[in-house]
Amino acid sequence: MLKLTFTQIFAVLLLLAALSGFAVSPRLGDRARAPLQGLFAPVAIPARALGGFLRGRLAPEPLIDLGAADPAHPRSAGQLIEENQALRLSVASLTQQLTGLRQLNQDREVLTEVRQLCIPVKVIGADSGLRDALLLGGSSLDGISAGAAALYRGGIAGRVDRAAIGGLHVRLITDRGFRVTGMFGRFEPDSGSFTPLVKLSPLIEGVGDGLMVVRHLSMREADEVRIGDWVVLRDESDWPAVLQGFKLGQVVKISPSSEAPLFARIEIRPSGDLTALREVMVIKG
Repeated sequence: MLKLTFTQIFAVLLLLAALSGFAVSPRLGDRARAPLQGLFAPVAIPARALGGFLRGRLAPEPLIDLGAADPAHPRSAGQLIEENQALRLSVASLTQQLTGLRQLNQDREVLTEVRQLCIPVKVIGADSGLRDALLLGGSSLDGISAGAAALYRGGIAGRVDRAAIGGLHVRLITDRGFRVTGMFGRFEPDSGSFTPLVKLSPLIEGVGDGLMVVRHLSMREADEVRIGDWVVLRDESDWPAVLQGFKLGQVVKISPSSEAPLFARIEIRPSGDLTALREVMVIKG
């Protein structure tokens, strides 16, 4: 019977770790990663509550006693300064919370047309792998299935590629290999109407790091396109009709392709950092 020493076992484990880190595609572990991340995410809730409780016990915030004023025993200038600073911090904190709530409501109101079809789902965090993806705190029990579109105030964020009881995994439109058909155009500043620029519907591909590209337009076809133009969804075969015309991103760079000089490479970025979203609206069904 073959017997392995501890050193040999350790060497084998190191080899397996090296293979999984550099040789094996990270996509192989994607299917298992999202459910596991979803299972560990709820641990943060009681841990955070416990931390807040201990902090309040061990280092309680000083209370401001406004009823302690006594003309016979006026407070010192230092005490007044300290109280004013504490009040400013409280006001700043409440103002920030109110601003956040207003922004969240505005983000939802932007999607008025499809809001009744969506469920707001909080973002737990970005994917732990080398993917442009998000882990959501929702569940397949909420009526969300794989393939559902995820939206934000700037347009389309991505698609749910895995839906489980323990969590949802959204592949962002900027993820490497994500493909969608779109249309170039400009929004008129006065009317807000969208004017198409190119009759063709180019294939838009995510390349990672928050970027998308168009590779299959000739330099002549891309001559109309300018930096600052928008790309909207035009993919009726694979996306709901109600989402046609939703923004995908904005043109940030146009250059000849290094692979095919007669073709253009058009770089497109969403209107915000998708990996930093705190909430997305996911279409049910």
